[in-house]
Amino acid sequence: SSTFRASPTGRCARSPAGSNSASPWRGRSRPRRGSCCSTRRSPTSTWRARRWARHAYLQVLARRGRHSEAAAEVAKLAAEVPRRDKSFHHYAHAFAAARALAGDEVGAVRWLREMVATGMPNLPLVERDPHFDPIRQTSAYRDFVAELRPVWESYEREFR
Repeated sequence: SSTFRASPTGRCARSPAGSNSASPWRGRSRPRRGSCCSTRRSPTSTWRARRWARHAYLQVLARRGRHSEAAAEVAKLAAEVPRRDKSFHHYAHAFAAARALAGDEVGAVRWLREMVATGMPNLPLVERDPHFDPIRQTSAYRDFVAELRPVWESYEREFR
């Protein structure tokens, strides 16, 4: 039978019961990458992974028409994810999509503005994303696109 014991490096090491060998892997193959014994995730990466999974979950809620639950998840994630996070603009896009699917053009445009302000002024994404179909004809959305168009065109001129 096997027991678990901590190795000197702090990793989980699986060794036969009563083994006094210097190497916990003696006579055994090393664990596969991603198993509990091979890598140790930092708490920060785990929190980020959980937040990213919740970001995907809120999109599922919004697509299924569970808008009040999606709005609650947007509020929680918006409070948890710092604006300085290098991937915040992706969260802002997801928040905007969830608000647009609920028909909240003011909330959607607010999050679209946040998306642009935090590093993703992507006009084609905004124009082609089907999540924004419910608000595409509203004045708030059209005004936002009209403001974003010159910014995007200046980027196109500069980087082409």
